[in-house]
Amino acid sequence: ASDVYKRQALTYLNSFERDQLEIHEKSLLKLLHTGCNGLPQVHCLSSVHDNVGIVSFTVRDVHHQDIALILDQSGIAVRSGHHCAMPLMESLKIEGTLRASISFYNSREEIERFLSALQHAIEVLSDSMATQQCEDEAVTTDEIKLPSEANVIDTLVSASSWQQLSLIHI
Repeated sequence: ASDVYKRQALTYLNSFERDQLEIHEKSLLKLLHTGCNGLPQVHCLSSVHDNVGIVSFTVRDVHHQDIALILDQSGIAVRSGHHCAMPLMESLKIEGTLRASISFYNSREEIERFLSALQHAIEVLSDSMATQQCEDEAVTTDEIKLPSEANVIDTLVSASSWQQLSLIHI
């Protein structure tokens, strides 16, 4: 039975022009990345260049799992957490990230829906954070200073092992 499914999957994939799929994916990735960067609280950790359809980002002053939960309630799935890279996250002093992925089967409308839902989640959580701050004056939020993409890449390239990453200070 699995051979039948594999054959059907290959037939389906071969029905597309690979060049057209790549152009479509790059267009969606650019829309997703530009849209995320257009939100003032969002910091993208990935670039559009040499990317396979994954945008990793953080949202200033909002926990990544809270954003993921609200997006999930909107029917949108993202990855949230350390993504099997906890030593890297610790060395970069990042609590966790969100990761949105696209592929050839996604549409511009889905990207726009994601961006709208992300903006809504940020607004909801920012409003609740502001309310909490007003109620509890002891709560302060410092702006998180995230490393640049170049620092992340330099850190990865210079480390001889993952265990070393926790020893590197950026």
